[in-house]
Amino acid sequence: MLRSDFEYLITNRVLVVSGNIHSELQRRTKAGVFMPRLLLEEPEQVGKVQADFAQAGADVLVTGTAMANRIILHKRETLEQHDEINRRALILCKEAVGPNGLVFGELGPTGALLKPYGKLTEEDYREVYREQSAVFLDHGADGFILSGFSSLIEAEQCLIALRGLCSLPIIANMTFLEDGATKFGDAMEDCFQALLNNGADVVGIHGTLGPLEIDSFLEKLSRPYPLCVRPNAGYPVRLGNTKTYLSSPEYVAECAEMFLERGAAIIGGASGFTPDHIRAVADSLRGRKPTWGVAGEPEPEISVASSENKQATLEDSRLLGRKLGREPILSIELEPPRGLEVAQLFNLLEQLKPYGIDAVNIPENPLARARVSSIALARAIFDRTGIESIAHVTCRDRNLISLQAELLGAHLLGVHTILALTGDPAGVGDYPSATSIFDVDSQGLVEIMARMNVGKDFGMNDLGARTRFQIGVAANPLAVDLDDEMRRLEAKLKRGATFVQTQPVFNISRVEPFLKALAPFRVPVIFGVMMVRDYRHARFLNNEYPGIAIKDADLERFKNAEAEEQRQLGVQLARELLNELKPMSGGVYLMPSMGEEDQLLEVFKDA
Repeated sequence: MLRSDFEYLITNRVLVVSGNIHSELQRRTKAGVFMPRLLLEEPEQVGKVQADFAQAGADVLVTGTAMANRIILHKRETLEQHDEINRRALILCKEAVGPNGLVFGELGPTGALLKPYGKLTEEDYREVYREQSAVFLDHGADGFILSGFSSLIEAEQCLIALRGLCSLPIIANMTFLEDGATKFGDAMEDCFQALLNNGADVVGIHGTLGPLEIDSFLEKLSRPYPLCVRPNAGYPVRLGNTKTYLSSPEYVAECAEMFLERGAAIIGGASGFTPDHIRAVADSLRGRKPTWGVAGEPEPEISVASSENKQATLEDSRLLGRKLGREPILSIELEPPRGLEVAQLFNLLEQLKPYGIDAVNIPENPLARARVSSIALARAIFDRTGIESIAHVTCRDRNLISLQAELLGAHLLGVHTILALTGDPAGVGDYPSATSIFDVDSQGLVEIMARMNVGKDFGMNDLGARTRFQIGVAANPLAVDLDDEMRRLEAKLKRGATFVQTQPVFNISRVEPFLKALAPFRVPVIFGVMMVRDYRHARFLNNEYPGIAIKDADLERFKNAEAEEQRQLGVQLARELLNELKPMSGGVYLMPSMGEEDQLLEVFKDA
């Protein structure tokens, strides 16, 4: 992984790193563990723990090889297996990690002192780390993580060795005591600055201290850089022959949210963190964006009068982004008017607002027909009702320059949640002579916004500040070739997409394979629910609309209903789908039949 790609990643979302595998193996075996020997003798046990951490939600798996350098292996009479131990550790992680996950080779202290207090020179340190890291590089590590270092000199030499070999991302963690300094007396912030100066991409704290102690030190840091925080699960206590840690998963999850506010971009655990702890941390951080690059950046403040003459600011317009991925949202889709008459739309939204509408989905020139700008309408809706929008942006109508200008304008206006779409060809609409541009497709549009989120335009020119886009993409859960659909969706997610919207769903059991395939990516999914007007409309959708499959039983319900009952049956079916889909996903968005927007009120009135 390139360092620039890693920066995109940790700016757009918080990464969860696995717990201490050595500690977890000790907990399971209730015996002393020397990790390098266990990798040789019982690799299946190690692989099982790594898989459990990955399934719990760890984005980054750590190889657990802090004690697998030449100096320590020589003392434990396993030096001859140096390369095999490190190779096997990396391979086990790669077999366990999810499709979007990363594997970082772990390097730890040698336990040997520098001359004149010991026998090693700085070059000896560098050679030890060059030898170990070369194995990880040969077998495809995504990056490196330093763990357990209490000597700043040794950590610096490790970084120098790594930067002489590669340009992969490096997380450099050190261990500190209760006074916020290393056991050699180096202050925390001095250590972090030295590590950054020697090539670290992320710096942080590993072990020794519990969550609240670490938080008290993070509070004092200036934090112009991303942090990695891996506390112990409190202090260990011995119960019989077993060492255990008292911090519960719920407690460390609460602390993880504090670490996020302190500037942490990567959060996990050290000793005492089980897969249950990692799962709790991952759940608490899902959908959250890092704050490390935000402090001190100028933010345009736009004040506008709402329909109640209250003042709404850009801060108000970020509520949707904070809710996405943390609790299900409820959205409705309304097509922009073809002219300037918007009063009816505003009136409908005011009537729907008491039913807990979180957002309005606004298509952009659907079917290649000119309508009011989705971004302008999103801002107008927020001004009048206080409801945020998911504005659709397509690649059809603008070249690369205009697309970027439109997105910057959207962000300036407080429209931060965007659904990135390729768009229908211009020729299908009302203007046969109109041209389709398509400088990029939806994948490219996602990448543009992901780069803006780290303060760069598509050409990597500095924007002066970071945008805060929530980037949505579309998916068809009933695609004929689901493998191909997932490959295209994975490409968008890897470029920076943060949530997924589906086509309309009428049969929940049919989307289970899609949800199973998407589960490793841990992104919120907003399911589409389309209202059916009557039996004729149901037959049209089932036979002519790609990606829709209405259950035979529901088709039969429409067929057997009287004409005047079919409309109410459509309302009832939409209500049933909303109630079933909302709890099992990132939310739902409800689409009325064309020209039947008043149906929306019927869904909620008697629910």
